[in-house]
Amino acid sequence: MDLWEAIVIAFRRWYVVIPTLVIGLILGQVVANSVKPVYRADATVQYRQPAIDQTDEEAVLAVAGNPYTIVTTLIDATEVASRGDLLAIEMREQGYGDVAYSATSDRRSPLLVIQVEAKSPADAVGAVEALVEYVQRDAAERQTQAIGDTPDYFVEIEVLDQALVAQTDLTSRTRTRVLMAAVAIVFAIAGAVAVESLISHLRRRREGDDGEAHVDDQPGVVWFGLPVSAGQAVPAPPQQLTAISGGSDWREERIRDAAIAAESDGNDDLRPTGSEKRRTRWAR
Repeated sequence: MDLWEAIVIAFRRWYVVIPTLVIGLILGQVVANSVKPVYRADATVQYRQPAIDQTDEEAVLAVAGNPYTIVTTLIDATEVASRGDLLAIEMREQGYGDVAYSATSDRRSPLLVIQVEAKSPADAVGAVEALVEYVQRDAAERQTQAIGDTPDYFVEIEVLDQALVAQTDLTSRTRTRVLMAAVAIVFAIAGAVAVESLISHLRRRREGDDGEAHVDDQPGVVWFGLPVSAGQAVPAPPQQLTAISGGSDWREERIRDAAIAAESDGNDDLRPTGSEKRRTRWAR
């Protein structure tokens, strides 16, 4: 059975498909509503090179000695650190152990995007704030190790956007509804096919039982005095008449016997005797 045949059967057994779909959609709605929503919050930070007086030779040399003045280098280092265990431990200590977060950049702009998904709005907003502070602190620590404690020559980090209110992400609920609807459709088609198969099986069985009962009602067939079937149809043999009296004509014998009887006692009864009847049976 291919898909087209299953669809045809589903249309024919609509009284099975429709209730199954209704029940499946209701269950899908109930399950989707039971799924807790996910709350999202994000922030965008920008890396800026230090603003110095180009005529200040000391400042120019200090900035030139900072390996992170190429902001992509600092962004890459921050991205790697955000996926490390140290940040995970720090987030867990602050109470954000079950929060999913990421820090990514497209490398074509000096921007770092921080995204957080949490089970509550407060956790989402708090985790974003903690991650922004971590990015700023990580950048300062790296540059301090490179050129010393000279903040005037550090790459600056400016927060361009930071969510103060978490957004509700209902994608998980929508995905659950779609999945449950697909399952309901599959079960509806499978139920229609099962009902079709059951009805066909019962119909064939009923027809078979009727045919067997009709044959059983027939009397047994007797062939040459012996039963050759018991309630089963046997094709009729070709009709023919064959004498089994030894090949002689019983009429001649009857006339002869009658003549002998008439001579002996005058009895003109020409009826054959019992022995003659037995010897002149015919088989059909």
